[in-house]
Amino acid sequence: MTGVGEIRDAASTGRASGGLVGRGREMAVLTSAVESARGGAGRIMLLTGEAGIGKSRLAVETTALAARRGFGVWEGRADPLQAGLAYAPVVEALRPRLAAMTAPHAARVLDGLTDLGRLFTHPALPGQLSAGDPELDRIRMFEAVVQLFQRLAEQQPTVLFVDDLHWADSGTVELVHYIGRSTSGQRLLVLASYRVGELTGLLGDLAADVRRRDPDAELTLAPLAGPAVAQLIGDLLGAEPAPSMVRGVTERTGGGVPLFVTALVQSGAESALESGQLPVIVRDVVLGRLQRLGEDERRLLEIVAVAGEGASEDVLRAVWLSGDFDAQLGNLIASGLVVERESGRSLAYRVGHPLYAEVAYAELTAKERRGMHAALATAIDSVRADDVLALAPHYLGAGDLLVSQRAIDILAEAGWRAIRVTAYGEAVRYLSAALAETRTAGPDEAIVELLYGLTRALMCEGRIAEVVPICEEGAVLAERCGTTSRSGWFRYLLAVHASESGNSTLAEPHLGTGIPLMSDTYDDLAMRLTFELRHGDSQRLALLAAQLTSAADHDSSPHASASAHIGQEITALLAGDFAAAKREAQQARDLTSSDTGFPLLLERATRDLIGLSVLAGDAAAAVRHAEHILRTEMRFGPLLAQCSARFSLSIARYLAGDAPAALLDNDRGLEVSRRISVGRSLARTQVTRAFSAG
Repeated sequence: MTGVGEIRDAASTGRASGGLVGRGREMAVLTSAVESARGGAGRIMLLTGEAGIGKSRLAVETTALAARRGFGVWEGRADPLQAGLAYAPVVEALRPRLAAMTAPHAARVLDGLTDLGRLFTHPALPGQLSAGDPELDRIRMFEAVVQLFQRLAEQQPTVLFVDDLHWADSGTVELVHYIGRSTSGQRLLVLASYRVGELTGLLGDLAADVRRRDPDAELTLAPLAGPAVAQLIGDLLGAEPAPSMVRGVTERTGGGVPLFVTALVQSGAESALESGQLPVIVRDVVLGRLQRLGEDERRLLEIVAVAGEGASEDVLRAVWLSGDFDAQLGNLIASGLVVERESGRSLAYRVGHPLYAEVAYAELTAKERRGMHAALATAIDSVRADDVLALAPHYLGAGDLLVSQRAIDILAEAGWRAIRVTAYGEAVRYLSAALAETRTAGPDEAIVELLYGLTRALMCEGRIAEVVPICEEGAVLAERCGTTSRSGWFRYLLAVHASESGNSTLAEPHLGTGIPLMSDTYDDLAMRLTFELRHGDSQRLALLAAQLTSAADHDSSPHASASAHIGQEITALLAGDFAAAKREAQQARDLTSSDTGFPLLLERATRDLIGLSVLAGDAAAAVRHAEHILRTEMRFGPLLAQCSARFSLSIARYLAGDAPAALLDNDRGLEVSRRISVGRSLARTQVTRAFSAG
């Protein structure tokens, strides 16, 4: 265990172990976090700062310290060139170490965690299973990951490090947040880094939540002070630098940014400063270093940069084809431009810093990128044909150089995987690419399935206007193929769009045609109820209420019972008995509240409780119910649902007497409404804002 004297010594000298310069205070804090986690007081720690400030280096020092003190270290890194693959950093952290375990050990660790099969393949895991509800599938996957890390932490203290979280997909950010909130009482330290200035959306929510729970859990790295810059330059040169050189390097790097200082010094900073020709931005610093590489070294670095997740030794050799591979790779590793790491039983490689990967990739022409992606796709396919995480970006990047059924299958599989983990933007990219190729020669049935997936992803992305022509095409094709369930889906979405646009006349025929063709589930009845509440009359509502009430007659499941309570709630509402309606809605919510996938029945019951609480004079309860909906929709729901959730919360806060908070929620909802451009959501949000402001 680190003593107080050791921590003070690190802080006072400004140097931690392994030659780390100017980060004594930060290293002392992280050392304390490691020791706390080893004693069972787990936590999440965030490292932030500008590009090149030393976040990754500080994290490496921390994980090395943890390893020396008996921790198991699990590391993943988001890659700007592979940012479209959902959960790739988490998969990178998990898969190699699990693959390196003996079969009995892996079987014990993974026993019962079947939902991990949605995240990655492993002999100890079953094929991908589904509960029939993508949101429920996702939360079960999250819980399985948490349980896995808790099991690992029972065996030995454990640290999970996810680097460059600003480049990660939203699912990874949410999962890291989810794991971080589950560290209490565990021998588990979650460490994540991100760039300052990239704090938006879910990453911003994560950072705000971490700071709120533990104000000391975020370390913001500032540029090195003058003495530390001088020390770093002296270490690099092997001699004390002149004060003018220290000043010049500090100015040219925009402060003492370690990466830039290092790059400048290694490129001959003194003469460059005297000539005044050195660039002042990191891209030019990086380019200067890349341009000094030999032709073969530069090409190999470019291959590693483009390969991303697929940069294993056998793949790199297959694409390299000429020259002394070992010598060039050795030179790049020795210079720090490429990092070698173990991946299961084999070796894998990556560019030493993302900035170098970015610049190397940007310098390639479009033709060169396509050619390299095509070569990498072919090479990876020959050795890891089932690895969609590694294959998909290259089939996508290869464009028309790899047009085949295999390309379509990989792109489609990547798109469906993205939907399973609710990475909808990624799903749109891959499914659109697969659809473009399938349209030329594929059967109508295959086109229908891709259109179906694309509409699901677009709806959840809030790109409502783009859904309409796709649904119109899909409905015609599905009806021609006889795939009635898909036809029903397309008609249902057309009804949603028409309803949100205020066109009930158009919505009704689509709804009447669509829902009967869809599977007869309780959530389908909840869909119908939403439309009837908006467009129907009391007679139609009464008939639907009776249908919902009868759901429990021959089915004892919680969903059937919840449906029955909702039916009885509607009946009570029609009779004007609001107290009874509130009791029935609460019972429906209680029955489905354990279903964290948030099915439509739970949403319906919770939304009804907002209004019924207001009618009962309990505005505080209305706020709690609205906050619950918003939290869930922010995690799992499409943007259209988030608009509705913000609207409900704004009204509830206003009625509770908190007008400033109501305006803030309304403005956030207005921002989303403008983004998705749905008339009904935009109009009601603007009207509510005017009412609240007045």
